[in-house]
Amino acid sequence: MTFLPLGMIYSNWICSTTQNTTSFSIR
Repeated sequence: MTFLPLGMIYSNWICSTTQNTTSFSIR
């Protein structure tokens, strides 16, 4: 039961981390 919410949170965290990394890389 916890796999679905955990997957969603993990996906959101990955997206946020990727965007932050990209922003830092650009700068």
